[in-house]
Amino acid sequence: MVIARKLDAREERALQNLKAIWNERKETHNLTHRDVNKAMGWSNSVFGQYLTGRIALNPKTVMALADYFYCYPTDIDPKLKVQTKESQVDVVAHAVLLEPQAKKDLAFLLSKQLATTDQMQLMKTLVDEITQSKN
Repeated sequence: MVIARKLDAREERALQNLKAIWNERKETHNLTHRDVNKAMGWSNSVFGQYLTGRIALNPKTVMALADYFYCYPTDIDPKLKVQTKESQVDVVAHAVLLEPQAKKDLAFLLSKQLATTDQMQLMKTLVDEITQSKN
């Protein structure tokens, strides 16, 4: 049995952001709750429970939904901060070996997992590399 509780301000904001993303995506991509539940590996009612606030969004769920909706996790929960792992920094250090388009793709994928300050540093590093490789 799920015990309902009132969402705090952060959870409520994340819920409202998720609803806005959902409303836009369901129209443009003709999606249903069933599509989301199936893609996430959830039972039929789980996504609806997130959208109604019956289940509060947690960071793991925010990350999964951001991947599904192809948006940044902070588009759903602006306060979400994901710690940069040391291995991710190593990937950035080796990004100089990639082709320009691969660098752009890497920047987008990694930026979804980094804190805002780290996103900016990653983007600057990769833009500098792309610019230098064109010269």
